[in-house]
Amino acid sequence: MIRRIKEYFILKKIEKHANENIIKSKKLKKTKKLKKIKIIDIVYMLVGLSVIYLNILYKNIMALGVTIVGYILLIVISKLILKKSNKKVKSKIKSIYLLDESGKKTKKWDLEGKISLLIGKNTSEENVDIDLSEEKYSSLVSRQHGVMNYTNSCWYFEDIGSSNGSGLKKGEEERYKIYPGELHKVETGDIIYLANTKLLLK
Repeated sequence: MIRRIKEYFILKKIEKHANENIIKSKKLKKTKKLKKIKIIDIVYMLVGLSVIYLNILYKNIMALGVTIVGYILLIVISKLILKKSNKKVKSKIKSIYLLDESGKKTKKWDLEGKISLLIGKNTSEENVDIDLSEEKYSSLVSRQHGVMNYTNSCWYFEDIGSSNGSGLKKGEEERYKIYPGELHKVETGDIIYLANTKLLLK
């Protein structure tokens, strides 16, 4: 019974963060798209005004021809910009590797088909997706240490109130602490620290 209650609250937390990220992402994309559309509209308006001005000033077909060609180019460019903005960047993370003290890969978990992962230690009451109960520093890893969830084509990591904390290293940057409840976007090459245990995302 206790196990099912815990699972329910963990799933609710994952769902909440997933929904928040989807809403934020949609708002951001909508804002960027509207800005691009406004810029294109302003360019169209300026070209339109220049057509009227040139026709009034010079009264020749050359100006009109140049403007028509310009309009066609602008339409093509605007369509390419909007098409590019609609493309989703999918996460390249395929696997999680456990690293030893020398940085050697000792264990692997595949992410294919997964949308959420509970990281911690298996117990008689519940199983986790990434079990670190037999690792060298397992005593420093909480039974429910952190979660990773996949939403809007990206993976996110969150510490869910572990005893010894979590950290994240992105590329060549220094390792920094992750506070419980904070959601961090993770990418290929990042290293998640669960106390002294290192997980490489590839």
